[in-house]
Amino acid sequence: MPVDPVRQYTRAWRGYPEVANALKFPDLQLTPSKMNLRCATLLAVAALCGCARPLPSPENTAAPDANAELIAQAQAARIEAASQRREEAAQMRGWQYSARTDEASRIESTFAQLLSTNQLDFLPPYDGGSRGDIVLRQRPGEELAVIFSISNGQIVCLPSCTIQVRFDDAAPVAFNGSVPSNRSITTLFLWPADTFLAKLRTARRMRVEIPYFRHGLQVSEFDVDGLAWEHAAVQAKKPDAIR
Repeated sequence: MPVDPVRQYTRAWRGYPEVANALKFPDLQLTPSKMNLRCATLLAVAALCGCARPLPSPENTAAPDANAELIAQAQAARIEAASQRREEAAQMRGWQYSARTDEASRIESTFAQLLSTNQLDFLPPYDGGSRGDIVLRQRPGEELAVIFSISNGQIVCLPSCTIQVRFDDAAPVAFNGSVPSNRSITTLFLWPADTFLAKLRTARRMRVEIPYFRHGLQVSEFDVDGLAWEHAAVQAKKPDAIR
């Protein structure tokens, strides 16, 4: 039985509908070699016009799988980091006190640190849960420093901002916020520190309202009862360079 050249070549090029459609009404007097030449020509024109679809390669098919694996690994790392932060927070209930000596200046700094009782949830890349942290720092001959930081996130306060702090059920008190000299996006210095410490000593609960990138104002809550801080507050003023 003679071979139907139309059916033969249409089936051969069925992966390229543009070429297959052009073969529906070929010149039946063409020899197979001429038919093959016409097919090759049509395929070249289709490729130049952007009509032909490239055949999948192992590299192309493997790329989505590799990307999915990287995304899964990053998500797993964020979940593990969040779990570790929750464990650390559970171990640090109440005020924690410490002292550290600077290796260069040999000056000893005293710290009181307290983690927030609530967790803030941000969008990626800051997802996984974030906790606020309030630190009192005293260096010999220097003013008291009140430092707020977030474990994961981006504070919006450039170059300074006003921070509302509420002690117990009293009206909010406005404090000035300033970024440190290294322009950290997770840390703020609050002042005047003497006013902050005076209210902190008599409070049981404190709520700090901080502006965050893409999330606006968010509140971190602290159980501040039981502070044992023997250092007297020095009259505070806005520092020229907070560090």
